[in-house]
Amino acid sequence: MKIVHDAPIITTKALHFLKENVFQAAEMKKSGKLNEILERFKDNSENVFVMQHDKEKSLKAVLIDYTYFEKLLSCQELMDDSYNRKPKPVHKFEDEDDFLTFLDAQETWDSE
Repeated sequence: MKIVHDAPIITTKALHFLKENVFQAAEMKKSGKLNEILERFKDNSENVFVMQHDKEKSLKAVLIDYTYFEKLLSCQELMDDSYNRKPKPVHKFEDEDDFLTFLDAQETWDSE
């Protein structure tokens, strides 16, 4: 028996999510589950549902509320903007005037 040390740990919350929120595509089609899920999104829900292909388990899609998805995209855009913004080093000045303004401010600070 091979012991895998890096195996993901599953919690009861994760197990509950899988039980309640993962559906086979055929099951959703036959049972009317899709309409039931869409009804849950009526009040800007943050619920997440996973739909997967009946035979190809690697084919999956996530169903979430449009407004919630919009919030997630906004968060991602903020993170991307923050990550891509390159801060200037504190000691770097655009031109000599900026440096002189800095020196003037430092002299004022030192004299107080």
